[in-house]
Amino acid sequence: MTNSLIPLFAIIAPFLVWPIELILPYPHVVEEIAKGILVYHGHFRPKQALLVGAIFAFSEAVFYSLNSPFAFSRLMYTLPLHAGTSLVMALTGRKLWPLGLAAAVLLHWLYNKFAGYPSLPGII
Repeated sequence: MTNSLIPLFAIIAPFLVWPIELILPYPHVVEEIAKGILVYHGHFRPKQALLVGAIFAFSEAVFYSLNSPFAFSRLMYTLPLHAGTSLVMALTGRKLWPLGLAAAVLLHWLYNKFAGYPSLPGII
């Protein structure tokens, strides 16, 4: 995968992981693995990792806006999350990538657990 295609894959990734999340209801794991693959193939460039996370969050918000009127709120809450977890993976480098992926999954899980808004289904 060339670096120029990585943003394109970040745009379509939420559409690809959604059916998987229906089977495996662990979005923190599924989404971070998808972004982790993009960070890995982006050669751990921090700016590109931030871009991957931001594009992923935007695309996810657009996708979920089809089912929820809270798309803008969702984007404001998840953009820092996805950009931050992508950056965590990028900063760990190739040797420690599994550790960065595990940290990103943990951060996403903590975010969903404590910052998520269960009273607004479909937001987080």
